[in-house]
Amino acid sequence: MFKKEFQILRTNMYVKGVYDSFVNKKIVKTALLVLWMALIYFFSSRNGAASRGESRAVMNFMFGGVLNNEFVHFLIRKAAHIFIYMVLGILACLTMKEYTEKEIQTAIIICVLYAVSDEVHQYFVPERSMQLSDVILDSIASLAGILLTKLSAKIINERIASKREGI
Repeated sequence: MFKKEFQILRTNMYVKGVYDSFVNKKIVKTALLVLWMALIYFFSSRNGAASRGESRAVMNFMFGGVLNNEFVHFLIRKAAHIFIYMVLGILACLTMKEYTEKEIQTAIIICVLYAVSDEVHQYFVPERSMQLSDVILDSIASLAGILLTKLSAKIINERIASKREGI
């Protein structure tokens, strides 16, 4: 009888350890998501002149002043939007326990609402504006990050399953 009770206790300790590990990972993932949102807020808080100056510095670094025109400047700014919001989508997706349809929808809603709130915030920043095109671009980039995360998880899980089966 003592042996059975010990086995139950050991199982409960293992389950608790797995749960604690999950909670700790969830806290870290959520903290990363919130920190990334704070970084986006910081960039959005920069006035128009500072923001333009930073993207021009990136343009000069990348092209050494050779391609110094408005179209390249525009592309760099939009590439920054895509990168920042794709990472937001990845982090939003990673905070989910499983990648169920409901959790994916939650991640999408979080990202789209954040994109909208970001543009509303920029409306109140000097020399910045609120643009629907940026909300759309940011939402699409977030969706791409979410889909990339879900696809990566599927591929990894299939590989793990095939190794377990000895294929």
